[in-house]
Amino acid sequence: MDSEAIPPDIAKSIRMLGKRSSPQEVRRVIVQICSVRPFSAGEIARLIGRSKKWVSASYLKPMIRDGQLEYAIPGEPNHPEQKYTVGGSEQEV
Repeated sequence: MDSEAIPPDIAKSIRMLGKRSSPQEVRRVIVQICSVRPFSAGEIARLIGRSKKWVSASYLKPMIRDGQLEYAIPGEPNHPEQKYTVGGSEQEV
């Protein structure tokens, strides 16, 4: 994991996430993370200290549906190398 590639302000947001952070706060941090570069579900889960399965079901799939994130490999949501990125309109957080 190249956490050194995470800008200091985003790293601080990640550190401030508690286990009981609101879903809105977790979503905001995920958008920040994915604005740096595309990240896999496993990478995002490790960064925010939650399980990959939980992150995928509770955050990534709804965020894709709501247009907050996009697949790095469009049209293949189950691709083994799938990563998540921020669309053009969501980059400013």
